[in-house]
Amino acid sequence: MKEKYEKLGNGSKHVKIIHTERLLNALYNDDYSVVELAKIIGVSHPTTKSIIEELFAKKIVLKSNKTCEKSVGRPHVRYTLNKDHGVFVCINFERYDSSYYIFDFSMNELGKRKLKLVNYDLEDLNSIIQDIKTDLKLINLPLLYLSVAMVGEVDEKQEVVLSSLFDKNLKGFNFRKYISQKLNTPVFLDNDTRIASIGELKAGDLQKIENLIYMQIGGGISSVIYNQGEQMVGDYLLLGEVGLTLTDTGKTLHEECTVRSLIRRLQDHLNEPTSKALTEAIKTDPFVHDEVMNSAKILGRVLRNMSYLTGIRNFALGGVISEMPNEYFQKVKEGADIVYKYHPKSINLYDLNIIRTSSQNPIKLGLQYLAKSLYISSVTLNL
Repeated sequence: MKEKYEKLGNGSKHVKIIHTERLLNALYNDDYSVVELAKIIGVSHPTTKSIIEELFAKKIVLKSNKTCEKSVGRPHVRYTLNKDHGVFVCINFERYDSSYYIFDFSMNELGKRKLKLVNYDLEDLNSIIQDIKTDLKLINLPLLYLSVAMVGEVDEKQEVVLSSLFDKNLKGFNFRKYISQKLNTPVFLDNDTRIASIGELKAGDLQKIENLIYMQIGGGISSVIYNQGEQMVGDYLLLGEVGLTLTDTGKTLHEECTVRSLIRRLQDHLNEPTSKALTEAIKTDPFVHDEVMNSAKILGRVLRNMSYLTGIRNFALGGVISEMPNEYFQKVKEGADIVYKYHPKSINLYDLNIIRTSSQNPIKLGLQYLAKSLYISSVTLNL
């Protein structure tokens, strides 16, 4: 977004884009009059009225049934988003909750359908696309934008580099281009962890936190670093791989701390090989309890090293790991604080903030935010 503005320069077009985006985002919160919107976005009444008139002409906004009373004369007209302007589709290819959602322009959920994934091949993908087409015909509204969360590495061209789901049959396949052509709509595609982090930052537990390392821990581990609210990316804009980080036990972080590895190591003590069975066994089996809590301390020591390397003190832990009891996160903090044993003069100077995320379906939140904001950006460019 920032790069787009820089290319446009500092002229009136640039300013109008920013004002229009702020205005539309305000209307996602409530219905407002021109006077109220002018105060919210910080511009003059005539400028706000001009933007509203253009959006009204394109049927993006409508006059609201709510009115704004004033002391003299007729009440102010309030404006609202036109929910029938079109729909957004959000596809989540995440392993354990693979679904797609359809939202109207006001972001009301119109439907959800589980993805039909059998062989993870082109036939499966075409079946999903056909289901979307069928649902769009029933809804009878145009498709405005589509966002996709993909398991695995995604590069700067939004192409899937690695995917544990599709590499067997669709290795190197251009999902974004194919879906866009089949549904005749712009598509945004990115790694599921990056999208989940956006959901947490924009609508979840991590709002107003600008510097943090966000980690999803479940079957594997993936992470995103945020500096001043912006994702930090390395060569090729690929997601950082932290699972192969060596711990002080000589094993990788993936081997020591993922839920999958814990289940595999402790399967003889579990009723079934699931995260739920693992969390239940923590309460009743001392061996399971000690193994899991030791794993938490190992994670904490790695987070301490990552903090020294990056200068970031906020760590958000999400994914299946969020099902763990509070004691687990306390032990992560203990592992991070072991440094004070050797440097007691530094107590509280370099405290880490371990955040247990609890937002419901952050990937869905991120997909919603991206579809909405990217479509709004395209609208404002064409006003």
